Amino acid sequence: MSCLLTQGFPLDCRDAVGGIKAVRFASLAQWTALGATVASGEVTAFGSASTVFYTYAQLKETSFMSDNGTGSMQAGTWFYTPTLTILIPKLSASVDREIKLLAQNRLVALVETNDGVIKVLGASNGIEIITSAGGSGTAFGDFNGYTIAFEGREKEPSYTVSLALADSVTNA
Repeated sequence: MSCLLTQGFPLDCRDAVGGIKAVRFASLAQWTALGATVASGEVTAFGSASTVFYTYAQLKETSFMSDNGTGSMQAGTWFYTPTLTILIPKLSASVDREIKLLAQNRLVALVETNDGVIKVLGASNGIEIITSAGGSGTAFGDFNGYTIAFEGREKEPSYTVSLALADSVTNA
């Protein structure tokens, strides 16, 4: 049987922190053209050296990602739902146009957490915008900008990639 357990997990040190530092986006087609090599859930190399990702820096303690598994006992199936919610501050026409371009694509996101881990969301099927909201807030201290939510469906959990490899495919 190929699904036998292989290890256990003890409690680790309490040194993890939450949140997202930055998100890098490229189209699913561009990601596929990079020819990623994946071993044991980690991207280890790219067959192409194209710089196809664009970075969206994130405000502290505002954006989040998840990669939840879902199963059906009746169908015997299991799949993952990568989700991502980001904030882009300040309303503007140029951001409106960029959000429209994001919405027209199936995307792959490299999500850099505050712990320094980079997760690849949508590596096989892409993630897509499911909602986008822009608003001014009410009070002077309220958020003025955009909240964008993405979601996908994948057979495998999200891969990880090193900072050096992510940087090698990211526009300056």
